Amino acid sequence: MVFELLAYQPLANPVIVLDELDKTDQQRQYDPLAALYTLLEPRSARDFIDLSIRDFAIDASHVNWIATANSIESIPAPLLSRMTVLHVQAPTPEQVAHIARQMYGRMRAESPWGAGFTPRLDDRVVDKLKNLPPRTLGLALKRALGRAAREEREHIRVGDVPDQVSSTRKPMGFLA
Repeated sequence: MVFELLAYQPLANPVIVLDELDKTDQQRQYDPLAALYTLLEPRSARDFIDLSIRDFAIDASHVNWIATANSIESIPAPLLSRMTVLHVQAPTPEQVAHIARQMYGRMRAESPWGAGFTPRLDDRVVDKLKNLPPRTLGLALKRALGRAAREEREHIRVGDVPDQVSSTRKPMGFLA
């Protein structure tokens, strides 16, 4: 019952994740990163006032900030100096193969149609999947499963896996 107790505990140190910090447009009139200079310094974050809500101060000194970026070149040096930069290497093909197997197992377990497919991926299918970028792996598996289902097969064939996967999603954000 420890899990139930923990679920009701207030979050002692909240974590805010800023995804793809390198993709912010700093050439505009208002720099979207400007507030971070204050928020990343515990002393100044203690009495943070956002310019858009001047009568409302918050204590953000206890917040843990995590930022992701594909490249640090476009992030201003003063902002980088307030962070601990960790470089994470892209997964090896063997690691991608392991990820593909895990994803396939999770898709089967979480979907009502999952039991209709074989418990393990064929090694030749995994060999093709391990050469795809990790970001597109889930979409490639879904498309391959869809092709197999349309042909009423309980397994994925190598030909079901797309050579490359392009997303049809529109990018998020605001246009200038």
